[in-house]
Amino acid sequence: MRRTPAIFLLVLLATLPAAADDSAWSSLAEEDRAGVESTAGEFLAFIAKARTERTAVRELVAAAEAAGFRALGPDSEWKPGARFYDTNRSQALVLVVCGEKPASEGLRVAAGHVDSPHLSLKSRPVYSSWGFALLQTNSHGGIKNYQWANVPLALLGEAVKKDGTRVEIEFGLSAEDGALVIPDLAPHEDKEYRDRKQTEVLGAEELDPIAASKDSKGKSVEDEVWDLLRSRYGLEKDDLVSAELAIVPANEPRSVGLDGSMIGAYGLDDRLCSWASARSLLEIGTPPHASVVYLTDNEEVGSVGNTGAGSAYFTGLVGRLLALEGVSDENRLRQALRRSLVLSADCTTGVHPTFSGAHETTNAARLGRGVVLKMYGKGMNANPTFTAHVRRILDEGKTPWQVHTYKVGVGGGGTIGQFFTALDMEVIDVGVPLLAMHSPFEIASKVDLWHYVRFTRSFFEDPGALD
Repeated sequence: MRRTPAIFLLVLLATLPAAADDSAWSSLAEEDRAGVESTAGEFLAFIAKARTERTAVRELVAAAEAAGFRALGPDSEWKPGARFYDTNRSQALVLVVCGEKPASEGLRVAAGHVDSPHLSLKSRPVYSSWGFALLQTNSHGGIKNYQWANVPLALLGEAVKKDGTRVEIEFGLSAEDGALVIPDLAPHEDKEYRDRKQTEVLGAEELDPIAASKDSKGKSVEDEVWDLLRSRYGLEKDDLVSAELAIVPANEPRSVGLDGSMIGAYGLDDRLCSWASARSLLEIGTPPHASVVYLTDNEEVGSVGNTGAGSAYFTGLVGRLLALEGVSDENRLRQALRRSLVLSADCTTGVHPTFSGAHETTNAARLGRGVVLKMYGKGMNANPTFTAHVRRILDEGKTPWQVHTYKVGVGGGGTIGQFFTALDMEVIDVGVPLLAMHSPFEIASKVDLWHYVRFTRSFFEDPGALD
């Protein structure tokens, strides 16, 4: 058996690209540091407003229109460099830049989701207990219930009246409003509750924020809440049956660390990757291939509903794009999908500095080490040809990258990528690592965000295709 000389292996290891343990900060050129801070500042301004899927879509549409995008319609004309957007019921968004090649030859897609774990108001939410009015909630997505106690909360969303009038609701984001809160017990009196398991510290039916505590002569505290909703928003009780109202953290996004190297905010999963994908598309000129950003709703609850990735919306959207080229053949639609390449862009967990034992650190992502290629196994990995294609783009752009795989037997790994593979598209799971994922204040590295924007732009601008 022929043996490989040890010196050859050492040389090979020394020449491996940026998929190593080196910090992305240490390899960052001095002239790029201002760009890292500028990008982080732009994102912080966005995430301060984008607290729900609706507000995220609204902010991104405004940015797209400022960049020359126009609503996709029957009179839209397909020509290289044309820029369109389309919203799906105000809760999902598609951005399109027409390429030099027709869409029928395949798309380049960066897909993410703009919903984040939150509490949703029930249809009959208001009740009273011991002089307080509280709001009944459901949870949207996987949360640790106890993390939502003693945190200033805001109420955001939309109600639709019987006559079709839409009423936007926003309470708790300004200091003048005040806030909602789910209060915990004081340590002086919680002894009999301390034996609860971590998952039961606050039960699902105990995640009810206080809405009011002031009654008046002849009116209960519940009546006062309804009077406030009526006077401020013109809402009656039944209007909440046709409403989508979210309880979200009201904390301010900000830099994290004495060195300011990180970002902290609610909703980084997955508005960070979604914003980065959109920003990269807004910057490009005419790409080689038709380039698309698709931002979905309801990923945190299985991508259900007609605004989730599991709906038929995306296939219909591609059909509309082909129709602009004069193509209406079902077979051509299937061929276009098969020739398409998709980045399923979603955040993932990073190695926790205190609880590193939760990770298989040889294959775990770390903050500040660049773009993550997620390798979950169990049939969910991209095929090697597409993975190599992505590696080439990363290395040619001198973009640091790393891989991530969970410990065997540990949950996680489901993304919207599965819905694109079901359409016979080539898909790879990528993203940015976070600490405190799914908490009211998630943490990411600024340099990872900056590199992710660069990588996505390079993906759109790359002329290559798979054989």
